[in-house]
Amino acid sequence: MNKLPLLLVDDDPTFASILGDRLSNSYAVTLCHDFESARREVQSTRYPIILLDVKLGTQEKTGIDLLSLIKKSDPDSHVVMVSGLDDSQTMMQTMHLGASDFLSKSNDWQQIVERVDLIAEAIRYRNENRRLRCIIGEAQAGGE
Repeated sequence: MNKLPLLLVDDDPTFASILGDRLSNSYAVTLCHDFESARREVQSTRYPIILLDVKLGTQEKTGIDLLSLIKKSDPDSHVVMVSGLDDSQTMMQTMHLGASDFLSKSNDWQQIVERVDLIAEAIRYRNENRRLRCIIGEAQAGGE
């Protein structure tokens, strides 16, 4: 079975490496550590799941800016924002922009992996639903 592509964007190489390793058993993980490389990656490849750091270091462009670009180009992608800060205003802003979830980096690793697994399961159900609707539509068109 093919692994679902997942993009992990975080300016902290240690955090990204550890989380990427934990996710790589089930997902085809691509790592990016800055806004520009992540922007290029989402323009060239469709990722159904993206884990995105809110701050991305001290750069001018943040994860919030990238979230806006992603949701404009691929509204079906599931973007999970991650942050070392517990900021309800930022959480509300990202959810308003279309983030699927907002997780604290202080969460244990397993909780983050479990949340990603739930999103992946929802994606599989959605894809199966679309496939079955297509089959039903074809069967109905053939029977007319």
